[in-house]
Amino acid sequence: AERPAAMVMESNPHLDEVIISDPRDGLADSIKLLSQIRGRRYDLAIDFLANPRSALVSRLSGAKVTLSYGGRRRSGVYTHTVMPRGDYSAAQKLSLLKALGMEKGNLRPEFAVTDEARDKMDEWLAGEGFGPGKGFVLIDPTHRRITRKYTRYAEVARILCKKHGLGCIFVWGPGEEEEVKAIYEESGEG
Repeated sequence: AERPAAMVMESNPHLDEVIISDPRDGLADSIKLLSQIRGRRYDLAIDFLANPRSALVSRLSGAKVTLSYGGRRRSGVYTHTVMPRGDYSAAQKLSLLKALGMEKGNLRPEFAVTDEARDKMDEWLAGEGFGPGKGFVLIDPTHRRITRKYTRYAEVARILCKKHGLGCIFVWGPGEEEEVKAIYEESGEG
């Protein structure tokens, strides 16, 4: 996993290990990562991304069985492919697992949170006025692609807060703070 996703996965009790990669790594680091993966002698590699980098890692992983989506340019890289089913990304990923006989699945996201992180979140929420029983929604109104940016988050926040009595917590990533603050102020929550 790349670093941001790895941070979410590291405390997951269902995972034995999280191997962290960085697409900005140079050739030497990429070779070291591939060597690390090959050294594990995995039987199966499932490529949920099917992008050029993940396809290469799957191909060079040494796994006897590699599985990903069919009907794509890189389909020939894998030993087994499945046509993705469903419009939702999680449903498409689940279709790969069905190929392994895992018919039952839950599309609800689950995040493992350490007690320390939960305590820190509870403390912050209480400090912001979100005590027990106070519902809230997180709003991330940004996207790196302008074509995928929804423009009415201020209105959504007003409806959620005024009509449904929920609190709104706006979040942002590096370089997005000013944009999010403007939406926050427009929402009337500020």
